Amino acid sequence: CFTPGENCACLLINEINHTQKSILVQAYSFTAMPIAEALVAAEKRGVGVRVILDKSQVKDRRSVYGYLRAANIPVWIDNHVAIAHNKVMLFDQQEIATGSYNYTKSAERVNAENMLILNDSDLAKKYTANWNKRLTASQDSITYAEYLSNHKKQSKNNYLRYWHSPKLTRLSTENVDNRSR
Repeated sequence: CFTPGENCACLLINEINHTQKSILVQAYSFTAMPIAEALVAAEKRGVGVRVILDKSQVKDRRSVYGYLRAANIPVWIDNHVAIAHNKVMLFDQQEIATGSYNYTKSAERVNAENMLILNDSDLAKKYTANWNKRLTASQDSITYAEYLSNHKKQSKNNYLRYWHSPKLTRLSTENVDNRSR
């Protein structure tokens, strides 16, 4: 799939909707709410969804980070590299979506990006091993309360602009559900 001009988000959402067991995500920039909503719907129907994000996504006001956390999807922050520039989704340890395509509206509409969806269990094993390696180097995502306490120098209004989720109250002091860790 190539953008602009083709609908990579639709292809990705279709893969998410047909996944039965697990979805592993690595994302550098993730602001596309339709893709996040598909992941949340997958989690609700019993698919194990786990996400690793670049550290920039914690502060990006457009990021789906807070939305995924509010939906109790386990999220880790890959903060031991300069940037975690991966754009990967693994479906049922069989299919891989990868390429330069970020999970953003800009990637879909104005950037020249690409995405491949490959059905190759041997390659999926290698991508899964890399996902697990990045997980080992990542930290559990922090709660909203922890985020606030780590950034006391900014005003409360500035904190709120970083959190995209309309469900901020669910983020308050809850920890991420520890299932599938």
